Amino acid sequence: MSTGSTPALTQVGILVLDENAPGGSAVKQILDSEGWRVRIVPDTQMLLAELKTGEWSLVIADVALTGVDGPPSSPCASLPVSQRLTVGASASCI
Repeated sequence: MSTGSTPALTQVGILVLDENAPGGSAVKQILDSEGWRVRIVPDTQMLLAELKTGEWSLVIADVALTGVDGPPSSPCASLPVSQRLTVGASASCI
């Protein structure tokens, strides 16, 4: 049960970037079983589109992505700083 200002788990969106379908599915299954709201995206284009919706509070990314130049956090670099650093309504990419 949710009390005070702590949001229910289903209100906290976790976006998982993983191009490996079995790996992403396993992560989703684990997080779903704990009550989190989870969506798996297979590429950075879908990640960025989902982040623009403002529905996601946390991004989990596979650091071994193929097709991404630069550091693993580079997809988040295209987001405004306010979205990268805000905890709450916007996703946090550090």
